[in-house]
Amino acid sequence: MIKRDIEILILLTGFNNMTEDWKNTIKIPYGAWDEDKELCLSVPASWNIHVLEPANGPEIDNHEIEDAFNNPIGTSSVQKMAIGKRSVAIAVDDITRPTPTARILPILINELRKSGLKESDITIIIGTGAHRPMNQSEVSKKLGEEIVTKYKVRMHDFSGQDIRYFGWVKGGPVYLNSHFLDADLRICIGCVMGNNNMGFGGGAKMIVPGLAGHLTIAHFHGVLPDRPKGQMEAQSGILDKRIWAEQIAQQVGIDLVVCTVLNSRRQLAGIYVGDVVKAHRMAAKLALQIGETIVSKNAIQNADIVIVNSYPLDNAPMLMDQAISITKELSPKCVVAIDAASDGVFYHGMGGGLGIDVKKIVKHFGLWLYHPEKIWIWLKSIKTAFKSPFHIVSLTIYTFNYWTYEEYQKEKHSFIEHPSHPEIDSNFLLYSKNFPEWAFRRWRFRKKNNCRLFRDWGDLIRSLSQKCKKKFEVLVIPCAPVQFLKIY
Repeated sequence: MIKRDIEILILLTGFNNMTEDWKNTIKIPYGAWDEDKELCLSVPASWNIHVLEPANGPEIDNHEIEDAFNNPIGTSSVQKMAIGKRSVAIAVDDITRPTPTARILPILINELRKSGLKESDITIIIGTGAHRPMNQSEVSKKLGEEIVTKYKVRMHDFSGQDIRYFGWVKGGPVYLNSHFLDADLRICIGCVMGNNNMGFGGGAKMIVPGLAGHLTIAHFHGVLPDRPKGQMEAQSGILDKRIWAEQIAQQVGIDLVVCTVLNSRRQLAGIYVGDVVKAHRMAAKLALQIGETIVSKNAIQNADIVIVNSYPLDNAPMLMDQAISITKELSPKCVVAIDAASDGVFYHGMGGGLGIDVKKIVKHFGLWLYHPEKIWIWLKSIKTAFKSPFHIVSLTIYTFNYWTYEEYQKEKHSFIEHPSHPEIDSNFLLYSKNFPEWAFRRWRFRKKNNCRLFRDWGDLIRSLSQKCKKKFEVLVIPCAPVQFLKIY
């Protein structure tokens, strides 16, 4: 009886407290903006673990930030730009991005104030794109408490009343935040890290899609080809997402971009200030250097499991694709994804990730019949995509499959279903305490792949152990969004 009781106790407490056979430990960063800690995960001692760390870089100090503002790339200094200006709009990315904006804003604003601008002349706009609005606590974390109390802060709304038509730029409609357009001086602060849609984040991405309206974001996602993660420039003759965004930025008049580069622990490792293209490319080069991760073909071929961590993009579960995309270069037998999904909100205004809702499309199309100017813009956008049936369908879906955050909050409860019984033999395992179950069931990636969601790490290890192989070759990618694989 005593032996049986001990066996039951072991099963209940999981593998973290098991015998000497489970003393192997994986340490990874975890919980950007929330916990920001080192997570220790116990694995079987028989596993052969290879942690693929990036090259990394040291954290820079405030003097180096000031030096970047005093020596801009391809533009005059902030202080000179601000002379004679009556209003300044500073666009910053939202809580889904790890940019340490609170470190940068005081230095930038100090430069602006030297030119004679008052507190009331400066507005900070949080460029959410089609993401959810941030709450007050998140705004304070992102911008700093002192900035929030002294300066005007606006939250961008892609479907709100503050959107204005700017014009038709290089084949697409441009609707942007009117507060940004009306400012005399326009500045953007963003994070340059690998991005599946635009090669790298930051730069012109801060206004498209960051400060764009619904029709512009629909055209951006539905018509224009992606620039693969880590690719610096577009292929010859191709108008991709980044080229379009940069052309819009130049026509609108972005006076200055602030491009930050982070290391694997979300520390500021580099900053480039200046021209929307030149400063961005210099930041992208540093991001490639910091994120370079060397791995041998032999290690890839022998890998049974790849453990991929979403930090520092592990705040919003919607962004997990930015992490797991790195596994395409590895083709392992099994992927274990770790995502803190700290906010637990699976929302994107364009309906991304949750598939197509026909009722929603029909509803929005009916409403748009009362707005012929919107129908005209949609048809004009379709004309630019006429050579590709896929783009026509994609644009139509992005145009009419959208939902506002208010609609999301009302409708998400109708998606909650009774738990299904997942298959035991899964090749994609997700460990997340906060990824919402209803979203996981509807998640487009899960439907395409054989996926299981685990709340308990011990349960996940037990599932892997059922594959009847005692010794696994395991590759660990500790901060996938920052990393770029270099295979030799």
